[in-house]
Amino acid sequence: MNRKWPKLKASCFKRGCFPHHKKFHHCKREKGLLTEFDADVRGGRSQPIPLLSSATNGNVGFSNIFEPEIAQVSVCLDDRSDRVWLTGTVVWAGSGTGGPDRIAEFFLTRTVEDGQESEIFSVADNAPAGGDLGNPVTTTFTFVDEDPINTVCENVVYRLRVRNISTGPAATGENRTITVTGPVVLTAAEIEENKKRRIHPSCCKC
Repeated sequence: MNRKWPKLKASCFKRGCFPHHKKFHHCKREKGLLTEFDADVRGGRSQPIPLLSSATNGNVGFSNIFEPEIAQVSVCLDDRSDRVWLTGTVVWAGSGTGGPDRIAEFFLTRTVEDGQESEIFSVADNAPAGGDLGNPVTTTFTFVDEDPINTVCENVVYRLRVRNISTGPAATGENRTITVTGPVVLTAAEIEENKKRRIHPSCCKC
């Protein structure tokens, strides 16, 4: 028996939205499902994130200008109604000597095609100081990007970055550093628009 494929919308043929033939064939059928998926899993490593100093009005201040990328994923979205479910896990530790707990801020950025990278989510966590990195902390998060694109068929890149937002040293010689020891995991999954269902009035109690 010859199988009839559903009629495809024109946007399915655009460049960048045609990476998988299975998705291509079922472009009209995807409703409320996790379809596109990407993951970045980086193993154990040591990446110190210092608290950089900068001169402001003659005084020594601190600015969080060192914001390295620690993971990256991308998904191809074919509809404006698509959403993206993101999850992340980072193992890190407070390093350096002296002072209170270290504070790390992990944040997600979104870049659509060749557009500008913009921050869309952040979460902060703290870890005790420890020069030997003997007290690692695991920070996890879940986020849903509900409005990732303004048109159809766009490739969206998500980057996980980290900044050190610990308070500045109160004494000479203190080194308030955080270190991403790993592993680091970042995942992204496309969520199609929920399928609209007809519900009998007698079923609605609200």
